Amino acid sequence: MKNKKLLIIGGIIVTVAITIFAFQSRREIASDKPVIKIGVIAPLTGDNANVGQNCKRGIEFAIANLSNSSVRYKMILEDSRFQSSTAVSAAHKLISKDNVDILFACESPSGSAVAPIADKAGKLMMTIFASAQEVAVGYKHSFLHWTSPNAEMAKAVELFNKNKVKKLLIFEQNHSGTKALGDALREELAGTKIEYKTSIIMSDERNFGDIVAKAQAEKADGYMIIVLPPPVNMLIKKLNEVGDTTKRYSVEVPALVEDKSIFEGVEFADVYEGTPEILDAYRTKYKTDNVYGVAFAFDGMMMIDKVISDWYRVYGTLPTGTEISESLLKLENWNGAVGSVKIDNEGRIHSKAVIKVIKNGKPEIVK
Repeated sequence: MKNKKLLIIGGIIVTVAITIFAFQSRREIASDKPVIKIGVIAPLTGDNANVGQNCKRGIEFAIANLSNSSVRYKMILEDSRFQSSTAVSAAHKLISKDNVDILFACESPSGSAVAPIADKAGKLMMTIFASAQEVAVGYKHSFLHWTSPNAEMAKAVELFNKNKVKKLLIFEQNHSGTKALGDALREELAGTKIEYKTSIIMSDERNFGDIVAKAQAEKADGYMIIVLPPPVNMLIKKLNEVGDTTKRYSVEVPALVEDKSIFEGVEFADVYEGTPEILDAYRTKYKTDNVYGVAFAFDGMMMIDKVISDWYRVYGTLPTGTEISESLLKLENWNGAVGSVKIDNEGRIHSKAVIKVIKNGKPEIVK
């Protein structure tokens, strides 16, 4: 009887050992791919946290949908708080302490501040949600995936001409991204008969009484609003309070603000949000209708994996940041979540612009 019990116990031990060994073997097989660390610098708190969340989720969603990757990815998040100084600290930490292989920056202030740091460290950086072209221009390792300001403003000028705008007042925030948009608008207006004046708004502006009074004195027949939250909310509130009925236009901002009702009926130039297949799958997974910019983060991650996986299959080693950058510049005929795109020699990824309108609190493409 005692021997029988010992045999039963021994059998159980062997079975458990075999099970553990089999589980461990499966785990080792699943984990035998090399790991690429991705550092994501995004505004995760504050007035523009929705931008950071969509950027993070877009990258995360792409990784989850990789079907033939040669590597595994580990994402490390840092909150930029929409401040360039915070982004710089985050970049140094991600590079020196976390030893990331790739950086993502998720707005203009972060991209502009981190680009020279990533370039010096030889790390590929992909910037999303950014209009400032200096994010990529002149840097060997920096790429910008966002519709160019000139493409958007060419669409805006078409809209002004259609509505017979003769004089435009531009409300422009003193911020790297909005300045890039304002500069592009002035370039596109240069070849037209439309007069314009620019009203510069500081990011910490809180008193809009004088600003609105001076704007009304210009007697423009159109306002172009290139101001981010929170000042844009206060600007529109003041315009409404004084009963200003001047027709309003914008670029990107109506799609970014949480309370889109403040732009109800406003037509604006914007990026193409992405193909329905990708966005519908994203809505289902995250149970949200907020998809702004997601396709750009998704595409950026997919392009990076394409060149890394192809390199690893050919050479059996992981590419350096420089090799990833050089391979991305050679990537042709990419047709992804934002449609067909083209990468220029400066690392700017060009995509189409569209005109949208806020209708019942939601942005719709104007056909």
